[in-house]
This record gives sequence, structure tokens and C-alpha cells, in this order.
Amino acid sequence: NVEAYLQKLYNKLNICKFLSSKTLEWTGHVLRAEGCLIRKVLDGKLNGKRSIGRPRQRWFDTVKKDLTRVDPTYNINLAVDRMHWRGIVEAALDLNGLF
Repeated sequence: NVEAYLQKLYNKLNICKFLSSKTLEWTGHVLRAEGCLIRKVLDGKLNGKRSIGRPRQRWFDTVKKDLTRVDPTYNINLAVDRMHWRGIVEAALDLNGLF
């Protein structure tokens, strides 16, 4: 695989994996912010019409996919417990080779 070869050659980490771990980190902040506008936007609970065609990929769907890459048993509701969520983010960073 070319990507693995280049990563090994230049000793750089995969930017996609790094961004997914940072997304998980930011998710914890958003999910603990009850009643905040950004939370309502990301939940998709705003008034308005839906567009025609295939539903767009939602932000929470991407977060859930990244979370299951860390551990399939993890749930997005774990973000309420800050210390536990920090452990999940650190586990994601470990998977990405940052520690």
C-alpha cells in the first residue's frame, strides 16, 4: 500500500487519522454543552425543510464511525463523563501512533 510506504518513509502520521481523533476530542465538548446552539445544529434539530435526494452524511454519523474504530462497544453517550471520554480520545491517539 502506497500510503503506508510513504508514511513509513517520511515518518509522518496519517492526517486523516489525526483529524478523526481531534474530532472525537471536540465531540466531548459539544455533547456536554446542553442547550447550546452548536449542539442543536449538530443534532439536526432546527426547523426547516429537508433537501431533496439522498440524505447528507451527518457529523454525528462520522463521529460514531470514528468511535467504533477505537472500540466497537463504545457509545457516543460516554462523552458526558469527561474523564472517561478523555481516555477514549487518548486510545484513539494511541491507535494513530501519536504516543
